[in-house]
Amino acid sequence: MTRLTKDLRSSIAYAAVAHAFDPRQDALNKEEDALGREAYAAVLTPAEIKAVKAVPQNWFRSDSCLRFNAGGYTVKLTVSDGMPVPYAPKGDRGGYHCGMLGSIPAGDLCDRIQTHVKAVETYREERYKAKQSVLVMLGGVSTLKQLREAWPEGESFFSRHEAVSTGGNLPAVRVDEVNAMLGLAS
Repeated sequence: MTRLTKDLRSSIAYAAVAHAFDPRQDALNKEEDALGREAYAAVLTPAEIKAVKAVPQNWFRSDSCLRFNAGGYTVKLTVSDGMPVPYAPKGDRGGYHCGMLGSIPAGDLCDRIQTHVKAVETYREERYKAKQSVLVMLGGVSTLKQLREAWPEGESFFSRHEAVSTGGNLPAVRVDEVNAMLGLAS
C-alpha cells in the first residue's frame, strides 16, 4: 500500500494538468513566436534587417525575448530562437536581456498582440486553478488504493507511482550489530 506524500501528490497533479494543458501551451507558444517575429519586422526597417543579416552573426546580441510597447502595454514576446537585436540604451535595462525594441502602432498587429497577452493570462489562471483543484482532490485520500477507488479515470497519472512488490519484507533491523559498531552497550 503506497501512501500519498506531498511530493507524490504534486507529481500526480503536475502530470494530470500537463496532460490537459500542454497542447494549449504549445499552441500559445507557436502563436507568440509568430507574433514576435511579425512585431520584430514591424519595428525594424527592411534595410536594418538586411544590414543585420549581412554582418557576421556574433556582431549582434541574439535574444529570444523581444519586448515592445503595444498600444500602451509593455509586452514581452518569446520567439523560439534568438533574433539579432540592437543593444538597448542605458535607460532601458542597460543593454541586457529583453530590452525594449520599439512601439507597435495601433492597428491589427497591436490588437492581436494584446489579445494574445490576455489569452496567456487566462491560460495561466486556468492552469493554476486546475492544479489547485487536483491537489485538493488528492488531499482527500491518503493511499494510492483509495485514489484508485475515488478517481479511476486518473490512473494513467498515478499508476507509475505504485510500489513494485519484491515478494519479501525488508531485512530485520540488527540493533546488536549497529550497537557493536558504535561501541554502545546492548
